Amino acid sequence: MPDPLLIAPLDTGRPLQKQLQERIVAAILRGVLPPHEPLPATRGLARRLGVSRNTVTLVYERMTEDGYLVSVGRRGFFVDEGFLRNPASLTGRAAPPAEALRQPRGIDMPARMKMHPSRQANITKPADWRRHAYPFVYGQVAIDPISVSRWRESIRQASRNEHLKTWMSDLVDADDPELVDQILRRVLPRRGFKARKEEILVTNGSQNALYLLARLFAGPGVRVGVEEPGYADARNIFSLEGAEIVPLPVDGNGVRPDERLAGCALVHVTPSHQAPTNVTMTMQRRLALLEAAERHDCLILEDDYEHEAQSYRRPPACPQGLRPLRPGDPYRQPVEAGLSRPSPRLPGRPAGGGGGGKGAPPADLSPPLRPRPAGDGDLPRRRPL
Repeated sequence: MPDPLLIAPLDTGRPLQKQLQERIVAAILRGVLPPHEPLPATRGLARRLGVSRNTVTLVYERMTEDGYLVSVGRRGFFVDEGFLRNPASLTGRAAPPAEALRQPRGIDMPARMKMHPSRQANITKPADWRRHAYPFVYGQVAIDPISVSRWRESIRQASRNEHLKTWMSDLVDADDPELVDQILRRVLPRRGFKARKEEILVTNGSQNALYLLARLFAGPGVRVGVEEPGYADARNIFSLEGAEIVPLPVDGNGVRPDERLAGCALVHVTPSHQAPTNVTMTMQRRLALLEAAERHDCLILEDDYEHEAQSYRRPPACPQGLRPLRPGDPYRQPVEAGLSRPSPRLPGRPAGGGGGGKGAPPADLSPPLRPRPAGDGDLPRRRPL
């Protein structure tokens, strides 16, 4: 028959597990729980105490871990004879179970963190933005039944059995060849430059592309120019890499490439549809930016955000298309990186080496993203999409 103290009603004002463990420890010390007899079954003890079976089970398991009990398959829980042969151990361990059942000491996670992204200034969006007549909200998708129907039909066609080997195969470090072909033939020519298929890199959205570029080019001690006002996520991504952010003012013609660019290793701009002002950078300002990048030897990360939303009948060419492609030209081989929506492009750093501040883009740009084809001596102009 269980010890009366063990099955006495529990105080609902105190932790139930703590009380039960203290009672079992006291019963062991008094010798009322012999090692050759199992402890009361969890179901029966829980019913007598008026608690859930899980409460009793958790206490038994905790005390087994602490060495008070041993579990025997299909027989139940027994008092560990090792404690009974060593009273000093019993006496010394009588208090810890109660201590162990107290609320665990909280861990100060923020103090251990090396960075605090939540403390950065982020884009905020009201949850009820759809109730506004003109919701000027960033990055939300309009409810368009026609477009959804077209997407549904496209997914249905792509899911047909004859296409399974194409989209279910592991391409390892390659992108979908048909998608790359469409990018080469339909997207890039409209933006004024050419690329080879091995120079295309598809990423999981604009922030993924910016993250990869930040990992490659940014870091502690690196100055990165960003538009002010500008894309908050780009600023935050570069900041998380430890880069020093240099605000660049924006006016009605786009970003102003003044002497603030001096010392910058990278500058992020949105010339086609500036975020958030929607200003389109003029051709004169684009050429001035290229000249400033050459003078200060910095990379230009052109984020081609919403270039299709501007009022031009034909979108202005990207900076690569603004320079003649002839041997020896400092812009003969700019580094490219871009996205479809939003779409960054990296066309600024002069290549080809030589003096006068001209320097080739880093030769290790491609390997961190994708293995380079054997015998490919040209610097890949990667274009994340």
